Amino acid sequence: MKMTYNSALIALICLVISCQPKSDALRVAVASNFLKPCQALVAEFSKTNSTKVDIISASTGKIFTLIENGAKYDIFLSADLERPKILANNTKYDYFIYAYGRLAIWNSSKLPILNSLHKDFKKIAIANPKLAPYGKASQEVLSNKELLSITTKMTIFGENVNQAYIFAKTESKNAAFIPLYTAKNANGFFLELPEKLHSRIVQAAIRLTDSKASQKFENFLKSSKAKKIIKEFDYEVSDD
Repeated sequence: MKMTYNSALIALICLVISCQPKSDALRVAVASNFLKPCQALVAEFSKTNSTKVDIISASTGKIFTLIENGAKYDIFLSADLERPKILANNTKYDYFIYAYGRLAIWNSSKLPILNSLHKDFKKIAIANPKLAPYGKASQEVLSNKELLSITTKMTIFGENVNQAYIFAKTESKNAAFIPLYTAKNANGFFLELPEKLHSRIVQAAIRLTDSKASQKFENFLKSSKAKKIIKEFDYEVSDD
């Protein structure tokens, strides 16, 4: 029997909720684009805190759906502002901005040129704009360069930015819209995209429990030490 996307997602939600661990670990749900910075932040946090930290990574949209359907996380690091705002309106917790994302287009063998993407590459990989803010920004770039309709048939969608990167990594004739840090650290060529071509990628977080560990981690994320680590991964941070 063929399983639709919605039924598959419902099945995943039920599995995640039924498998919620009964432990004192701090559960941090993070958008796929921010997984490596999150791992570095947790490593630094753990130097002065004994609490075990479990990192759960997926697209922003998928994590949000899981939370709305009962999945329990202590902290949610989203790749957008909208979803933490919704959660803040429905809970007693406040959201806060922890980073501003930067977008690039990457290929393994040649430098991507925006105006000739449809001529130079077989496929263009982006994250699903319904689930991933980086995918939404990628579509805005194509639209602002009047390439959206031209590239529609050659666009392939990954569930998140990591999958979009894999689509291009495994096929040299494909290009991918991915976070700047990923592009810089992948073998190949990339073009950093100016922010004027897309809405600013505002990444917000929200604490979802009252545990002492979650409060400590929230305070750490707002610290100058955490901001320094985030900047090392080519994200921008606020100075306040």
